[in-house]
Amino acid sequence: QRGTGRSQPSVWDSWHNMKHYEEISIDLMAEDFEMLREELGIDKWLVFGGSWGSTLSMFYGEQYPERSLGLIVRGIFLNTEPEFDD
Repeated sequence: QRGTGRSQPSVWDSWHNMKHYEEISIDLMAEDFEMLREELGIDKWLVFGGSWGSTLSMFYGEQYPERSLGLIVRGIFLNTEPEFDD
């Protein structure tokens, strides 16, 4: 996901780097995966996600069903009100 792991600039290095990711959306993140799939020359793939990744993988599967062999999700997070702490 943008801004984490090996992304540069990384929010792990400084919270100031968040400004580089203010416009990010789930649509753009799904497009990132689609660009990666194309770059790797993969026709169809099995999509896996956990927690926030489960939300992203389900969104990707809905947007690109013809490219998804299936979904494996764990620790499902649906971004609903009850899932947030008060």
